[in-house]
Amino acid sequence: PPDEVLAALKHNWKNNRLTRSRLHILWLMKLLDPRLTPAVLAWSETENRDPRVREQVVVAIGDNLEELLSNETDDLVTEETDERVRFRLILDLTSRSADAPAARAALVRLLRKGASDPWMRLAVGSLNASPPEELLLDLLADWSTLTQPVKAAVELVEVLTVVLGQQIKVDSSPPIFKRVLNFAPPLWSQEAATDVQMAAIRGLANGLSRQGQSIETHLELLEESERRLFNELLRSVQKTASSTSQTESLRLVAINTLHLVNRPEIVQSLLELATSSEPTPVRLAALEGLATLRDASIGPSLLKHFNTQMHPLRRAIIDVLLADETTTGMLLEELEKGTIQTNEIDSIHEIRLTMDKNPAYRRRTKKIFETEDSSARATIVKTYRPALERTGDIARGRLLFEKNCASCHRVAGIGVNVGPDLADSVCRTTESLLISILDPNRDVNANYFGYKIRTRDRKNYLGTVPFETTSSLTIGLPGGKEESILKAEIEEIRSTGMSLMPVGLEKMISVEQMTDLILFLKNWRYVEEGIPLGKP
Repeated sequence: PPDEVLAALKHNWKNNRLTRSRLHILWLMKLLDPRLTPAVLAWSETENRDPRVREQVVVAIGDNLEELLSNETDDLVTEETDERVRFRLILDLTSRSADAPAARAALVRLLRKGASDPWMRLAVGSLNASPPEELLLDLLADWSTLTQPVKAAVELVEVLTVVLGQQIKVDSSPPIFKRVLNFAPPLWSQEAATDVQMAAIRGLANGLSRQGQSIETHLELLEESERRLFNELLRSVQKTASSTSQTESLRLVAINTLHLVNRPEIVQSLLELATSSEPTPVRLAALEGLATLRDASIGPSLLKHFNTQMHPLRRAIIDVLLADETTTGMLLEELEKGTIQTNEIDSIHEIRLTMDKNPAYRRRTKKIFETEDSSARATIVKTYRPALERTGDIARGRLLFEKNCASCHRVAGIGVNVGPDLADSVCRTTESLLISILDPNRDVNANYFGYKIRTRDRKNYLGTVPFETTSSLTIGLPGGKEESILKAEIEEIRSTGMSLMPVGLEKMISVEQMTDLILFLKNWRYVEEGIPLGKP
């Protein structure tokens, strides 16, 4: 009878100390007694408690954890040392609604010692409370009683406030901002408190932007005293961003906070950083921030300094100009006048211009770049066909590949796989390689079509889409960088119907050099494996 089986399992459960056996027994008891009431006595054991068993007990009890272990919950939270068990506890506790004070209190105590664990923060990021402001308020209240900052408090607050920002409504936000702006634990340093405030503002602003909202809308509802506190915090962030005495990492965090507020003084600060002699990472961060802001001074200022910048910064400036319709028009005007040369516009930027939503801009782009049709491409391929009959140098071909191809292709351990894998290049004919190089859009694998993506927070991407799930996609960018984007954050996505590989490589590679490049593509494996080269 089931009752006798269950009794025997309970007896075995209490006396068995073999982890694998106990796990089997646990789930058998779960089948016979879904609430597992007797089984939870495992938590009262003081010796030989295996953390893997505790972890599975949390999973098995699930939503009944607080009810069935109400007397032991405080001890569990306070005493638990195993990270995996804490992670399971946090996952369970964060699945409760915002009106579960006991669960929140347990979660706050867990996070006192678990905030530095990225898995704990990930669990908090999956919070199902709607909205989760009560947990944020409880955390800030708890931290105000502590003698020193919680490790990784900044990272935890930013994760939590991003979730909050995606859910919060305008009329319910003032108490949240008020608590954040008045956060000042008496025993913490001012710097530590300010870091938490910055993280909260940064997270809220990022979350709100995913709703298509601006943080400024919420700040307008604050009382004068809170707005004054916010302005003081903003000035402190500006000072950190501009101070050469601060570490670069702190300055980058400050810059990434500043651009979330679209104000003239913020735009001016970022423009000064972007066009200064600051370290390149600081200037690139400032430019990335400017791409999300809208101000009439951005375009003229960046164009004025364009030709004095090194290549990575010029490319970043073009990204900023393409982020807004007005500044895109300014860029086209400079290209038409020849003030900026067309070779400054790489294939990614050119495709973005040719697919701009403004028909006039598309026409102007076509005229600027004078796109060649397929017959012209065929003529160029014919011009380069003598390269297939020449004798080349594989070492020179390797250098040409590194310079012109490695940002999107990988061969012989060189480069990255954004475009098609060229590992099979040794099996392809030299003719097909020549056509692929000079006429990349003649035959494009659909897996490598370019996609133009615009998100709700005004970011633009152009790359391939190697991975896609029901809720997100991954975009592959030149240089090997990949970025995951939630589909809910995408405002527009369009296929270019073309390869990301630029048309016009003949402008950079001569017929003689093409011989070297194709020789390398055909024979790299033989060189790598020490096999003597035959005739190509």
